[in-house]
Amino acid sequence: MKFSVKERVILLDFVPKEGNILFVKMVQNFLEELSFSDEENAKLCFHQTIKGQVLWDEISANEISKDIEVPDTLKDQIVTKLIKLNDKNKLSIDHIGIYEKFISQDKS
Repeated sequence: MKFSVKERVILLDFVPKEGNILFVKMVQNFLEELSFSDEENAKLCFHQTIKGQVLWDEISANEISKDIEVPDTLKDQIVTKLIKLNDKNKLSIDHIGIYEKFISQDKS
């Protein structure tokens, strides 16, 4: 799947933090794929506000996307979390991109 800068940052909240050794290694590999290269970091100029919000250069972000393979096990867990957020009316505008990627693809 191709992910924008914003989607890559948001996905960090959807990745499970615990599991058996095989699962945790899979998560570690996925997190490495989500991370930003030195070149991307230089272009994006990430910075954090006093309130903890992470911001970046939006113009540069529009030029950056990354194709990342999402293992089926992780995909299932991400879909489950998105569905729960939707059912509880807890989705935000920031979730739209990943919701459409994971849920729309899941229904195909």
